Amino acid sequence: MASVLIIDDDVELAELFEDYLEQEQFKVETRFNGREGLEAALSGRFELIILDMMLPDIKGTDILRQIREQSLIPVLMFTAKGDDIDSINGLETAADDYVHKHCTPREQVLTHIHI
Repeated sequence: MASVLIIDDDVELAELFEDYLEQEQFKVETRFNGREGLEAALSGRFELIILDMMLPDIKGTDILRQIREQSLIPVLMFTAKGDDIDSINGLETAADDYVHKHCTPREQVLTHIHI
C-alpha cells in the first residue's frame, strides 16, 4: 500500500482527498500547516506528497525547495491559483506535476497519481 502525504490548510478539501485516496487503497496522512508538513515530508515514510502552494506559515514552493535538498520524492503542487505563471513556478521549483484544486479526487488519482 503506497503512502501519500497531503499538506494543505483547507481541512475540508484535504479530508475529501484523504477519504478518496484511502478508498483507492492508499495510506494517507494529512498535515494542515507547512512546518508540520515539511517535517513529515522529510521523514522518509511517504512515496508521494501532495503540497498546497498557499499555506499560511510557509509557501509551498519554499517547502518544495527544502524537500528537494534531501529527496527526490514525487511532489504534486496543489493550488487554487490558476495562473500559468504559478504552474511554471511550481514546475521550475522541481515539482513533478501541478494540479488545480478544482479537480475532483477521482480526476487527481486517475491523471496524476502513479505510484
